[in-house]
Amino acid sequence: MLLTFCRVGALCSLLVGLSLSSAFGQTVRLGTANSNHQTFAITYTSVPSKIYWPQEGLDVKLQGLGGANAIIEALDAGLVDVAAPAASAVFALMQARPNTDLVAFYTHTSGFNAMPAVPRNSAIQTIRDLEGKTIGVQNLANSQVALTKALLTLEGGDASKLKFRAVGEGIEMVRALQTNQVDALAVFDAMYALVEGEGVPLRILSSASINAQKVGFIGVLVAKRSYFEKNRETLTKLARGMAKASVFAKANPEAAVRIHWETFPASKPRGLSEANAMRRGVEPMLARLENTFEVEGLWGNSTPEQIDGYVNLLLEGGVLKQRVEASKVWDPSLLKEANNFDRQAVIAEARASK
Repeated sequence: MLLTFCRVGALCSLLVGLSLSSAFGQTVRLGTANSNHQTFAITYTSVPSKIYWPQEGLDVKLQGLGGANAIIEALDAGLVDVAAPAASAVFALMQARPNTDLVAFYTHTSGFNAMPAVPRNSAIQTIRDLEGKTIGVQNLANSQVALTKALLTLEGGDASKLKFRAVGEGIEMVRALQTNQVDALAVFDAMYALVEGEGVPLRILSSASINAQKVGFIGVLVAKRSYFEKNRETLTKLARGMAKASVFAKANPEAAVRIHWETFPASKPRGLSEANAMRRGVEPMLARLENTFEVEGLWGNSTPEQIDGYVNLLLEGGVLKQRVEASKVWDPSLLKEANNFDRQAVIAEARASK
């Protein structure tokens, strides 16, 4: 099973961390899976919070918790209004608790971003070559375990011959590779950028079964359906702010990182020159932005084919026991209005930002 749902600890920390509603603007409690708000989450944290949500008349209270399972649990408990988890967490909760009625309405990570990676000089060339190898993951409960098994199965390999080892993140992953504790990594785009930032060049493995047209819907904004129906205008504004933030960050990555550091000072790397600190901030953000793009002309969109492709992976990896139709979890009805803004004006604003 992908998720083992947290109970007391995460929820208690959320109760402590939640802010009181502001007198200014509509308040939305937005939960993220990143307790330290790293730069790869810029499009749904700092940039819209600093610029675009206030323009929309929203007072967004960001609450970061450690992991998708914690934040989706908080959403289910009513401690946040909207969550921004990996979509796999949404599917897992819906399977574990069939009476939970959730709706995803905006895709914040559009492309599949969790292909395994190997050191650039590795003899491993294909997904099939991973059979019998040891794969490093952040922890053994991560979705990448099931997804890597699914990828190998789709390539005709025997997933039972894969071995997984928990190696933490960042420098711990680097050491695991350098000391040959693992042969490959199975994490995600921004984490690979962090590893490469530590001096270990990587090569992302490819699969004919995976591309942005066939598999998407990787990270989403999700709410309870009752909240969604009662707050459609508010959620449209929330989504529009994120769409504008995506355009801004792509147009001026360094300005986006500076805004992020201003919003979350603890996220700026310490003990480095300004240039090196900026590089450490920009690289994971750019890696994520490669998987953040318009689909059929709309920011935040996913096609039924992309959702079905992701569901197929979850089924193949054993995360899901039965198919979940896209219409059960996905409602794109806010997206046209959320995309109703002047993209060139946002680009000009970004380029002028210092």
